Amino acid sequence: MAQALRVSEEGSTRLSIDMSLADLAPNPVCADLLARLVTGINPAVQPPVLWPSHVAIGRDRMGTTFVTLYGWPDGALP
Repeated sequence: MAQALRVSEEGSTRLSIDMSLADLAPNPVCADLLARLVTGINPAVQPPVLWPSHVAIGRDRMGTTFVTLYGWPDGALP
């Protein structure tokens, strides 16, 4: 079951959602969704190669949108 954490800071534009993917089995539907998140922010970026352990998406303190994929240790697949 995926878990989500909402992250914000009082007095800043920061607002993001961190989602744990560690307990989800890699599958084509989720992989396609992650690729769309990444290319939606930056179309020049290559889609993720490995299944991430979690993803963070939102706005940073300066208001810039971002997507961060956190991978598995040593690049190993789950």
